[in-house]
Amino acid sequence: MLFFFLTAKSPVVGPTPVLPASVEESYRQKCKEIKKRIVEIESSNDVLTSRIQRARRAIQRMRLERAFLLEQLEKRTDARVDDSEGSPSPPPTVRCPYLYPHSCGLRNHVHSHCELTG
Repeated sequence: MLFFFLTAKSPVVGPTPVLPASVEESYRQKCKEIKKRIVEIESSNDVLTSRIQRARRAIQRMRLERAFLLEQLEKRTDARVDDSEGSPSPPPTVRCPYLYPHSCGLRNHVHSHCELTG
């Protein structure tokens, strides 16, 4: 039985043509430029990947914050039953847990110290 071993180098069928020095140098230069461009693209890719990860984390954080704020708003909103036969009821009143009534005299707005503003 005959065994053939494959090597990294394939057998040369014929002699490789010798390139002029100027052509060979231009190929080397082109190879260096391509390698440099690959490094630039990989670096840019790494930056963009980390930006995407930060954006996804920010979106997730904002979704959680939104759910929390909606829950808090629901807790602090006066429940109104619409028994006015088709006419819309006024918007719900949001109560400030820190100052009620507000020192400015306005009831239906939120100050910066309220939990309901972010």
